[in-house]
Amino acid sequence: MIDPKIAIPLDKRAWVTSLLPQQIVIVSSVDADGTPGIAPKSWVSMAAFEGPILGFGCNVTHHTYHNVRATGNFVINVPPARLAEIIWGMAERHGADRIAAGGLTLVPAMRVSAPWIEECVGHIECRRIDIKYMGNEVFIFGKIEHVAVSSACLTGAASERYAHLDPIFFLEEKTYGSLDAARQVGSIPPLRRNMFLVKLGPFAVAEDLLERHAHYLATLRAEGRLVMAGPFLDGDDGLIVLKAATSEEAQALIARDPLVTAGCPFSLRPWQRTF
Repeated sequence: MIDPKIAIPLDKRAWVTSLLPQQIVIVSSVDADGTPGIAPKSWVSMAAFEGPILGFGCNVTHHTYHNVRATGNFVINVPPARLAEIIWGMAERHGADRIAAGGLTLVPAMRVSAPWIEECVGHIECRRIDIKYMGNEVFIFGKIEHVAVSSACLTGAASERYAHLDPIFFLEEKTYGSLDAARQVGSIPPLRRNMFLVKLGPFAVAEDLLERHAHYLATLRAEGRLVMAGPFLDGDDGLIVLKAATSEEAQALIARDPLVTAGCPFSLRPWQRTF
């Protein structure tokens, strides 16, 4: 049976679930005095191979629009998923306070005055070539002048390269998604090694201990160490999948889990993901 289709509002802000997940980037720019600013954007896209040219959406009330209009350049910084919480917190701050609160490091770009954000995985430097106005909204087009990416994104199988890029996508209000795995058409996915399967419990868990355990797992996820985790529904034990270079490193990570330090038994085994 074909799933019936239901009409939804035309306004994208009302799309739940969103039909167009969009990659989140951080646009850096400077004003006429050279003062830097950063802003998260998700309406960004390549516009033409020749140039090459990309564009991003903005609002005329935003500092990014005024900066790019004044200086004519900007950088599209590509953040990994571990920066998602920081990006969402940017809405509450502005200017230098936004940069400092996120613990982000600005470094000089290669060919434009707008800076790189060091914690991001890649940087696309652009010079403005056009601005299209749609009421209070604009789409800014830039000619790409320089592109740089982490060296780990340039070696290995596609699944490994994209796992390091770890892009994030805006879905809807306070909701984002990440790239689970890169797959190539017509081929068996390559193995992803350096993973460890941890089986926890069973162990009686107090509420405060469970909260500390969850907070630690959130920290591992933010560091790019946690692949997945969760309890079994038919018992009081659970499963964690970690990314680590060695078994000793994985052992050290799980040893700092509040559940384990409280005495929860665990077993750790090397594992490789194929599908």
